[in-house]
Amino acid sequence: MSWSVRLPLDLTINYLNRDGRRRRQQMSLKTLEWDLTATGTPRIAMKGWVQGDDEAHGKPKTLHLHRALSAIDNRTGEIFDEQQIADFLARELTARGLPQPPRWIGLGAYQLRVTEDDIDVQFGADNLAVGWFFAVPSAFRAALDIVRLPASADGKWSRGLPPYLDFSEGDHFHAPARPRDAWERQRMWMTWTLHVQKIFNEEGVCLAIREWIDGNAAGLIYVAARPVQIEQILRLGPDAWKYLSSSGKPFLEWPHKPDAEIEPAAGDTVGQEVMVHAATSPATAG
Repeated sequence: MSWSVRLPLDLTINYLNRDGRRRRQQMSLKTLEWDLTATGTPRIAMKGWVQGDDEAHGKPKTLHLHRALSAIDNRTGEIFDEQQIADFLARELTARGLPQPPRWIGLGAYQLRVTEDDIDVQFGADNLAVGWFFAVPSAFRAALDIVRLPASADGKWSRGLPPYLDFSEGDHFHAPARPRDAWERQRMWMTWTLHVQKIFNEEGVCLAIREWIDGNAAGLIYVAARPVQIEQILRLGPDAWKYLSSSGKPFLEWPHKPDAEIEPAAGDTVGQEVMVHAATSPATAG
């Protein structure tokens, strides 16, 4: 099956190159083509010119849609994230009366991996994730989809984009982000704990988040979220649910109340069940 259309557009594209590095390229798009990888997997190629508007001033360039992280329409300044680029191109085709491809293949069609300095999680000398609200030890690298590439690929650390998070029931974290201490001392300086209480399926998890004041458990809330949102909560702490009211669509429509086995223990002060929304806080913007 083949498909090719002429679609002249002036774009600035942020993308991931073959080495897992983020790159930015201004591109005079000429055509979209449906082609195949060496293994026969379909993909959409964006072909055009860079460093100029035509052959006299630039050089040919091919970018694949599944590697595009964001794009700017240089005519209007409109910005599209990785989930919106295909919709933008589809609208442009429709407006010009051009046929659509057999299937749009964007970011997520294949798992891409960023490497080394482009990984957005770093661990400090204390083996904890740098700048995170909760203490997340380097032992959770695999859960965060941070793994070494094979020796044939230089053995670099890499991370999926988007990452495939693999936390487990019973995973437990504390804040502030300090190394663990003897319990009697730790409970005096802890302010929050997060416990992965229940994983119902690939779409739903229940997190038990407890506040601590002067060594005593002061309250408990259950946060209903998608598994991929655990990272945002570990990074931001309370900020991750302060912005609930600023977004209209929850990550998860909680299907039912928590099972009896995860009801709070007697004496717990339980806050309302919370839906974590897709709002971006200032701490993660950009």
